[in-house]
Amino acid sequence: MSKLKSMVDYVLENHGIKDPIFYAKFITQPLEKWMFVPCDEDGNILEDITGQGMIPYYVEKVHRFLTAKERVIFEGFQATSIENGLMITNGINTFYFWDNKEIHYSERYATAIPQTIEDIIKYKIEVTESIAKKYNL
Repeated sequence: MSKLKSMVDYVLENHGIKDPIFYAKFITQPLEKWMFVPCDEDGNILEDITGQGMIPYYVEKVHRFLTAKERVIFEGFQATSIENGLMITNGINTFYFWDNKEIHYSERYATAIPQTIEDIIKYKIEVTESIAKKYNL
């Protein structure tokens, strides 16, 4: 599986292949829930109902879920509602998205307050296949 790279490593490895400005804009985006789990336009977590059949009610919801899933950047995360926020984890890395819009990161005994994608590159979190292809990772 592919992981994100620091800006310096990306430029050195892809000199002349990809536009480094494109990658720089990508990794400096503020962290949002949709980067980890499928969400609607308002940031609400979407439930996976792909196995519910194809009656008209579900067709639209399945399409919305699959479209949102394509936008996800980081592989293997699950969301759980907690008091005053949302916990998103892959079993190793855990992010807390609090109702006051603050984000905290926790890994075993370490904690941090990341703001952007670049802030979490050091955690070596796997990215989806579509992101790996898009940025030549």
